[in-house]
Amino acid sequence: MGDRPGRSTGALHRFLESRLRPVSTLVLLLVVSSAVAVGFLPGSGTAPPPSEFGYFVEDFTVTTIEGVAVSLSRELAQGRVVLLDFMFVNCEACRISMPHLVALRNAFGPDVLTMISIDLVPTETEGMLAAFRDEFGATWHFAFDRTGELQLEYKVEIFPSLMIIKPSGKVAFAAPGVTESALLISAVRAVAR
Repeated sequence: MGDRPGRSTGALHRFLESRLRPVSTLVLLLVVSSAVAVGFLPGSGTAPPPSEFGYFVEDFTVTTIEGVAVSLSRELAQGRVVLLDFMFVNCEACRISMPHLVALRNAFGPDVLTMISIDLVPTETEGMLAAFRDEFGATWHFAFDRTGELQLEYKVEIFPSLMIIKPSGKVAFAAPGVTESALLISAVRAVAR
């Protein structure tokens, strides 16, 4: 006597279905959550619109490597959009980000957009930061956060981290990691007066 295919296949199917259903549900959840996460990656073009942000930021003043005091509230009071670039010199992703920031600067002059790159590594020197700036022909403010206060206040965990602030003082855009210039330009254009 041989096996009865109908019965064996049905039993096997029920066995596999009972064991694989929890696994397939887990896989489906992982795929969906990954798709959502990837959809909001910087540069993906699907970041939340500026209206979904909107919390006010704390004021601060930094001294640039040229010795100029730059105050967030003063820049905003002048009606400028402010881009904060939290970075450090020896960060490879920060280096990759620089051409995108240069393109942003080329799209908006300092009368519309104030850009501040803030180095968060206290052991890096003014000379290192100036050489980094000059390597890319950057024409905006570069400063240090030697105390780590800004890193804590702005919850910076990934480098670079970019934040665009409306003249009202509310965050219009925030992105960790390298963000393409087209997305940055679009975000600034959406909030510039």
